[in-house]
Amino acid sequence: MIFLILILIVIVSQYKLFKKANEPGWAAFIPIYNMIIWLRIINKPWWWLLLMFIPYAGLIWSIWATNLLVKKFGKDEGFTIGIIFLPFIFYPILAFGNSKFSANSEYLKKTSSEGFDASMSDSDSSNVDFFSQPQKSKISENANNSKEKDLKAELETELNKFENKVLSKKFNVDLSDDEIDYWYNIICERVRMCNSNTMEKSDNDILLENVYGHCDEYVKKHFDEDFEFKRNHASIRILSYGFILKCVQNIGEKANKFRSQISSEFEKEIRLKIIHSKASLYGTIKFALISNIKKEEIKKMFPEFEDDPVLIEGKNHLEEMLMKGFDDMDDNNPHKEKLNGIYDGEKRYPIYELTDNQRKNIPSWFKGPFYKRGSEVKSKATGKSFKLNAIEKSIFVEIQYNTAMITIYSERDGSSRSDFNNPFFEYLIEVVDKGTVWFKENNKKAHEVLF
Repeated sequence: MIFLILILIVIVSQYKLFKKANEPGWAAFIPIYNMIIWLRIINKPWWWLLLMFIPYAGLIWSIWATNLLVKKFGKDEGFTIGIIFLPFIFYPILAFGNSKFSANSEYLKKTSSEGFDASMSDSDSSNVDFFSQPQKSKISENANNSKEKDLKAELETELNKFENKVLSKKFNVDLSDDEIDYWYNIICERVRMCNSNTMEKSDNDILLENVYGHCDEYVKKHFDEDFEFKRNHASIRILSYGFILKCVQNIGEKANKFRSQISSEFEKEIRLKIIHSKASLYGTIKFALISNIKKEEIKKMFPEFEDDPVLIEGKNHLEEMLMKGFDDMDDNNPHKEKLNGIYDGEKRYPIYELTDNQRKNIPSWFKGPFYKRGSEVKSKATGKSFKLNAIEKSIFVEIQYNTAMITIYSERDGSSRSDFNNPFFEYLIEVVDKGTVWFKENNKKAHEVLF
């Protein structure tokens, strides 16, 4: 009986860990499948499961996988040893403690996985380098400026006034002791990444693009979650980002009064913190509204809520660029021919803007965007045209674009598809491969003409 209780403790803890990692918690109760989910969390291929079953040697792979899981939740090798020898103690600590899931173990990757940073995107998609990591850049590290020191200290003092326990009880959410530090660090990282970006964008474009991007990321990641999950997800961020925004705005007003005593770098830092705090907040608010959380509840969490349709909608800069086509691209650009003609300028929509009827028959692996009407398309592979319905057109257009992008990057880096382990490229390849099979199974005539 004691042994069964200990096993149950581990399984329930695993359930909680899966939920933290945005994976189905119920998978913890299904043998083998729970290990596949585990491997998915640590970004390892399914065949690692086979390695774990090799006599004796499999123990090494199991320990390795455990250590990778522990690091996803911010712990070190010492914690791994604890789980190996006392799993019924250390698993609950990891699952029910204040540890937070990080998509990658490095802090930079952790923070960038929270939502979307439009400031990292380029206006020309053919020039975006998805393999590179942003370089570190100093943002207002002027230690000799006493006024900047005072303002930084005041901002820290204001942030420490965050009443996590009061707000947790009032809004029925779980705000940990270090909640505000966690979200503020994310804002600081987004500012750093934005500052290191060489693209010239207006403050308004940075704001609106990030509002759209954050919401789009949340919806795609949590589309199938229940209402309570979405409410909790949104509430934590609205309370935290809303509080951060007010604190940074107050410091911004004070910094404006002492402009002659602060550096331009510090002024820029504060300005970008305001922009990214507001973008993070309203990206979450848009997600909350899409999830059917009422405006009245949002206003209770953030009384300064601006019910501005333009702000809440945001701006999909990449989609706008794609809809214009690639006619403006330099004729000498070798990629122009691969990309030109893929898009016809018709507006496309994210999945959450489709009606229930429009969402019928969409394959689970395809995340959009979507056309609401079908039309004739032309294949770049065969040169032939064929009329498709809305879903077929949505998938086929993305197959053509993804194929072009894979080709462009293969030619540039001399790499093959098997080398693409970046999540961006993994999805590109998935759409091409599964989309091709999907057409063959669902519209053979279109497959014969277009592929």
